[in-house]
Amino acid sequence: MIRDIWPDDLEEQALRIAWRESGFRPDVTSPTGCCHGVFQLHWFAHGSWLSDLGITSRDQLFDARTNIQAAYALYQRSGWGPWQ
Repeated sequence: MIRDIWPDDLEEQALRIAWRESGFRPDVTSPTGCCHGVFQLHWFAHGSWLSDLGITSRDQLFDARTNIQAAYALYQRSGWGPWQ
């Protein structure tokens, strides 16, 4: 799914990040409870603008496709910074 959603020139870095963050698992929550899914998106930091994508619940971040699409939208807003 990452290769389907992310542009070719970004997908290798996206794959590395997703592996580091979750091992490609969509059901992962960080030990602190703030970050969810494949790309470990931070609900409290990004929840307000995620609603623009139709994501209104942190539970939606456990859907792999939704999480990967949201991660790409986050990249478009902020670059790789959120994962550094």
